[in-house]
Amino acid sequence: MSNRNEQMINTREACKHLLVSEATMRRFLSRAPVNHIPAYKVGYQYRFYRSELTEWVKEFSSAGRERTEAVDTDSAYLIEVTGDMGTEAGKEIN
Repeated sequence: MSNRNEQMINTREACKHLLVSEATMRRFLSRAPVNHIPAYKVGYQYRFYRSELTEWVKEFSSAGRERTEAVDTDSAYLIEVTGDMGTEAGKEIN
């Protein structure tokens, strides 16, 4: 959670903090509420708390790791059941 004494940053500064382009930031903002980036609309512009962005990145990357681990688990199961990666009962798995 952010410290309300913390100064808010604009979109350009948030992009620099996250090391993303402004186009990527627009995609993040348009995907609400899924993986919603913590942003506050002030007039026609968005503002961000740096600490909330840092926390969001940590949560976002953890979720990505969990999905990757699930895929790896599924692949290991297929190898165990079929003895061959990418086939199951003679059929290709896409």
